Amino acid sequence: MSTQRIIVLVAVVLAALLGLVFLADLALGIPFDRAALLLDIGIVLAAALIVWQGVETFLEVK
Repeated sequence: MSTQRIIVLVAVVLAALLGLVFLADLALGIPFDRAALLLDIGIVLAAALIVWQGVETFLEVK
């Protein structure tokens, strides 16, 4: 596995984890007690876009 694929994979995993944390906050109020609803939605959408772009890049990089 090349270094570029590893870097993309790390970015995808980090974005997915961040998205899951803010999705949990949006759905359950854990860990931030729904401090900012619009911020939660924006970060979940941004994380989903980063994961999508990362997967597409991972499949394209050789």
